[in-house]
Amino acid sequence: MQVLRSALALAILALLLGGSVTGGAAWWYHEVSRPPAHPLAAPVTITVSPGMNPRQIGGILRTAGVIRSAFLFRLLVGFYGVAHRLQPGSFQFTGRETPEEAIAALLVGKAETVRVTVPEGLTQAEIALILEANQVVPAASFTAAINDRALLSAVFHDWGEVPNGEGLAFPETYQFNRDSRAEEVARTMLEFTRLVVDRVASGSLPQGLTRYQACVLASVVEREARRDAERPLVASVFLNRLSRGMRLESCATVQYALPEQKDRLTYDDLKVESPFNTYLRAGLPPTPIANFGKASLAAVASPSVSDFLYFVSDDAGGHRFSRTLAEHERSRRQFFRDRRQRKLHETRKPR
Repeated sequence: MQVLRSALALAILALLLGGSVTGGAAWWYHEVSRPPAHPLAAPVTITVSPGMNPRQIGGILRTAGVIRSAFLFRLLVGFYGVAHRLQPGSFQFTGRETPEEAIAALLVGKAETVRVTVPEGLTQAEIALILEANQVVPAASFTAAINDRALLSAVFHDWGEVPNGEGLAFPETYQFNRDSRAEEVARTMLEFTRLVVDRVASGSLPQGLTRYQACVLASVVEREARRDAERPLVASVFLNRLSRGMRLESCATVQYALPEQKDRLTYDDLKVESPFNTYLRAGLPPTPIANFGKASLAAVASPSVSDFLYFVSDDAGGHRFSRTLAEHERSRRQFFRDRRQRKLHETRKPR
C-alpha cells in the first residue's frame, strides 16, 4: 500500500513539475517524504483552528519540525482529496511521522480533549471564563454563541420567548476538544438543560409556570439555598409570595443587578434600579440569574406545602422560615445576635 501511495504521489508530482519526474525531483521526493532527520526532543502539540487551510496547517507542521516540507504536505492533501476532512483541534506529534502519517492523524481527529466542570449557581460570564481558562473556547465567542437567538429558538422552540442564554448552561462535567467551535459548546450545554427540564419539569407546574419561568425561579432558589434539603421550602416561600401578589424580595436578584458581588447588601443596594431587583419589581426576574442544578429545578416543580412567606439565614448554612413579618423580624434579630456571637468567639480564639 505504501509503495502504491508513493507511486501515486510521484505521478502527481510529475504533473506539477511538467510531465516527467527528473532524477532531482525523485530525489527531492524521497528526502522530504521521510520523517525529519532529527526527531523532536519531546512531543509537540499542534493546534489546528477551525477554518485553517492546508497551506496554513502545513506551515505550522513544518515550523514545528514535524514534517520536512509544507509543499509536499499540501500536495498530498490535494492528491488524496482530503482538505475538507482535516480536523480542528490539538494534536500531538513526535517528529517521527511521515507526511502521510501526519495527514492520517489530522483526519482521524485525535484532538486533545479536556474535562471541564461547570458548577451550579454561576452566571454565563463566569462559565465563559472557565471555558477560556481550559482552552475550550474564548470567553467572548462562547458568550456570543449562547446568546444567539437562532440557536436558542432551535433548542427551546416550544418555550415561547427566551431572551438570552443566561442560566441555561447546565451545571455538569463536560468533555470538550480544546479549541472547540463556540456554537457546538453552547449547543451542548443548552441541549443538556433542555433534556433535564423535560425530565424534571415536564408535567403541570405550580401556579401555571412555563418551563422557562420554572428555570428563572430555579435560578433564584439555587442562589438563595445552600442545602438541598431546604430548596423545596425556599421554593414554597417564593411561590407563596407570588400567589399573594407579594414581591419576591430576593437578595440574590439584587446581587445579580449590582456591578459586582458583595458580602453584605446595604439598604441602598436594595434600591438599585434594575428589572432584576425583586425588592422593587413584582413578579419573576426577566431571565435566570445563574445556572441551576437538578435539586433547585425539582424544588420548583414539586415545592414543599407550606404557608411560609419569609426566610432568613441562621448563620450556619441554613435558614429560619417564618409565616408572619413579626416572626421574620425576630428571626432577623436572632441572626444578627448569632453572627455577633460568632465573631466575638473567633476574635477570642488563641492564635
